[in-house]
Amino acid sequence: MPNLVLFVLRADENRYLDDQSIFARSLSIYFDPEMGLTDESGSNVLIVLTHALNISQSNANWAGQAMKKMKSVQDFVYEKRRCRPPVVILENEVEGVDRVKRDGEWTILPDGKTMQPMNMFKGMMELFERNNDLLGKMVTEIFFSRTTSHSIIELEEGESVRASTGGNLDPLENEYYERLKSVVLQTKP
Repeated sequence: MPNLVLFVLRADENRYLDDQSIFARSLSIYFDPEMGLTDESGSNVLIVLTHALNISQSNANWAGQAMKKMKSVQDFVYEKRRCRPPVVILENEVEGVDRVKRDGEWTILPDGKTMQPMNMFKGMMELFERNNDLLGKMVTEIFFSRTTSHSIIELEEGESVRASTGGNLDPLENEYYERLKSVVLQTKP
């Protein structure tokens, strides 16, 4: 079973909330036990809604509309698969858009508190934590790390998104982690 399965949907569309949609059919495939992609509870599934600003043209209504959209997706998945995977929301077009504020390297959605892409990172890390998935945490930490010139996210001093190994890795796991980190850092875009 993969560490993480992402379903990426446009937040401004409703076509996927139909029994014959590609999303509905994908749920059937991904949740098929013979495929081995997820378990019955969808423990490794994260749903990402994109084009967040299109949910509402008004910042005053945006937070309520965003929550409504995320809940409708969760309800649809529950109806089809009897699980409620977490949902995060992202805006694709942030350059030159006055509805999205900047805070250093972060962009803040119209609710005034959702920092992206940190919300996606946190959603992923919560799944890995819940599943005791050390490898998922380590790989994600590498891609969100600020230790190379290709980092995706810059953190303020004192903040950390590093996966904690807690010193609990045996020598073989530690060797594997170091080799994996080396390969991933070499292939980062």
